[in-house]
Amino acid sequence: MEILSSLRRAVFVAACFAAAAPVHAADVGEAAPDVSLQELRGAGEVKLDSLRGKVVVMDFWATWCAPCVEQLEQLSALSRDFGGGKGRLEVVATSIDAGSDAPIRYAEERLAGAPIRLLHDPDASGLGALGAESIPAIYVIDGAGVIRAHHHGPGGVPEIRGTVEKLLEAAPAEP
Repeated sequence: MEILSSLRRAVFVAACFAAAAPVHAADVGEAAPDVSLQELRGAGEVKLDSLRGKVVVMDFWATWCAPCVEQLEQLSALSRDFGGGKGRLEVVATSIDAGSDAPIRYAEERLAGAPIRLLHDPDASGLGALGAESIPAIYVIDGAGVIRAHHHGPGGVPEIRGTVEKLLEAAPAEP
C-alpha cells in the first residue's frame, strides 16, 4: 500500500511539473516572474511583486518530501538569524501539496511561531514559472525583483546564506 501511495505522489509531481513547464527558466540576474500564490491559511493571494523592496527567500516544498521538510527548519533558523518578517527579509515557504490539509497540519505541528510566510501552490504553476524541475527549490530575490541565487535539491539554505547576508548588508535600512 505504501508503494502505491509513493507511486501516486510521484505521478502527481511529474504531472504538475509537466503542466507547469516554463517557456523560459528564470535564472540568476533575471527578473523573477510575478507569480500569484495562495496564502496557506485563508483565502488571500500574494503576488511576488508585492514583496518588492525586500530580500525574498522563496522555498518550494511538500510534506512528503523529506529533504524539503529538513530545509524548512533551516529556513526558520535563517529567518530568525536575519530578522525575517520584521523588515527587509521575507522568507516564504510555498507548499506544492495538492491539498492544503497536510501542509496546514505540518505548519501547526512543527512551524508554529516560525518567522516564515506560508503559501500554497497546489498546481505547481509558481514553481514552473520560476523554472524549477524538482523540489526542494529555493530562490533568493533582491528588493528590485531580480533573482540573485537559486538552488534545487537538498542543502539549499547553506548555499544561499552568503547571498542573503550580502543583499541585506547592501539594502538600505528601514525608516
